[in-house]
Amino acid sequence: MIRPTEMEVENGKGIAVDIRIDPVLLEEGDLFFEIEQDGHSIVVTMDCLRELVMAAEQLMLGRKP
Repeated sequence: MIRPTEMEVENGKGIAVDIRIDPVLLEEGDLFFEIEQDGHSIVVTMDCLRELVMAAEQLMLGRKP
């Protein structure tokens, strides 16, 4: 069975985002994800990804009248 280790995520009218399991840090035992867009990347944990979604939701709530 082949399991994907990389996916591309649509970004509306913006540049698509690639997410992959970071193979270097995976060897150390912890699971990290590399997020890349337009040649720039960051490495984050699943907890960080969840916190980013929660932060984005809080920002959206602050925009509502």
